[in-house]
Amino acid sequence: MKIVSQIRTVTVAGVSALFLFSCNLQAAQPSPFTTPAGSTGGPIATPAVTRAETIAATAGPAATGTAQPCATSPDGTLKVCFLDVNDGQTFAVNPGESIKISAEASGAIVTGISLSTDIGNFAQYVENPGNANPFQAEFSWTPTLGSGTYRLKLETLTADKMESASAVISVTVTGLASISPTPTLAPGAVYPEIKTRILAAYSTLFKLDLSAPAIIRKFRTGGEDPWVSTAYIRNLLYDVELFPDGHVETWATPVFPNTNVDYATSYFKEPVCRPAGVYSMLVVFLDFGNLKVGKDEILADLASATADANARYAEYPSAGPGSAPILQIHTTGVVIPVPKAVAGKLITPDQIRTYAGIDPSAFQWIAQVDLDSASTYRYAGGQSTEATSFGYAFTGCPAKQSMVNIQITIDAAAQLQGTGIGIDDNVLTGTMLAHEVFHLFGYPASHSWACTDGPQTDSADSCGIGRPPALMLGWIDTDGDGIPEIMDSTPYGIAPG
Repeated sequence: MKIVSQIRTVTVAGVSALFLFSCNLQAAQPSPFTTPAGSTGGPIATPAVTRAETIAATAGPAATGTAQPCATSPDGTLKVCFLDVNDGQTFAVNPGESIKISAEASGAIVTGISLSTDIGNFAQYVENPGNANPFQAEFSWTPTLGSGTYRLKLETLTADKMESASAVISVTVTGLASISPTPTLAPGAVYPEIKTRILAAYSTLFKLDLSAPAIIRKFRTGGEDPWVSTAYIRNLLYDVELFPDGHVETWATPVFPNTNVDYATSYFKEPVCRPAGVYSMLVVFLDFGNLKVGKDEILADLASATADANARYAEYPSAGPGSAPILQIHTTGVVIPVPKAVAGKLITPDQIRTYAGIDPSAFQWIAQVDLDSASTYRYAGGQSTEATSFGYAFTGCPAKQSMVNIQITIDAAAQLQGTGIGIDDNVLTGTMLAHEVFHLFGYPASHSWACTDGPQTDSADSCGIGRPPALMLGWIDTDGDGIPEIMDSTPYGIAPG
């Protein structure tokens, strides 16, 4: 989960939010919200196990490349390494083959290991349900953009979510035709064969006969995005993605109050939140004292940001003009000097009760906002500037709230108002109340959902308050009955019953 230039993430990569991901959640592979089996709370957005329509054969790595150094966490405890793959290695691949990538995390118990690429929007996550140390993960990567150089990234996070480490290498793929991005389609155009394959996936894999699912495709520079279809039906979020190489990946993620997570098919390891209704958010401002902004001004900025976000959401009425908005967010802010025990970490619900004197269990979401010119939290994981983000989403709507849902960093006072810049660059409005909230609804680590109502082409790297993924969230009527799909008793043209 880390990308958005306008939402102030730092890295431009095809996937984000795998473990501590920028403006993203962490998911189970196939997934962006994560929690290892048997534990509570966890990063939301970290893809792990993909269900591919076709299983490719393994391609053997060529004997080229240099030794791959391991990466460690700041205190040297946690280490993550590529195994049997070197930096600069060349893989000779035949059409239809995939590449096996092995990795190991050691020194501490980790939630799992994620692998992502800078192009091609690939992300996988392998969880560590047995709490093994060391822990090894096996990935199967299909270079969907053909021959060329790819940047592979491993990320891992300790079970207590206090230490992280990442390792990056570059590899070259040969033997495949290079895939050029598909030319932009005419507005609203979806190839008939694309719709046929997506409808077949719903029918065959999910036993759902839909006539009008949301289908759209982004056109980001430097990558070939998949066709994506989503459908919120009976407390499940269905996701079908058709990739340029022809393989299909599908997920069925529980939507709260459904808390029954099937780790083999859910994109996230915790339930996502339904993108409709009125949500309450407790915003805990941790003041490091270096921005010189007073409490009254901070809370006024929160009130203004909330009003701006809700005004934008009010553009999507639940039942036609004049009806209640599909989504509204009510915020309550508290400002406290950052406790020494919390600096560079996530504040816990118990610490909120102790230091802020407020019970977080009274709210559906908790957001932590670090007011810190030094960006202590961003660098606490020991990652370089390139690999860090100003915003993270960790958990959607779990059965039990055990950690904050969202963490963001504000390192300059102007970011509280977004003065002189666009609404998406107001960090409270664009990042906390929009981009990260979208991840709570199921917006994936790959940012592959189109940031649009449809049918116009969308080339935005990630979605914000100025360009929400309204079509994918079910805020648009796709079956022609005049009711937005998220509010419809027979959504996406599904047969009644």
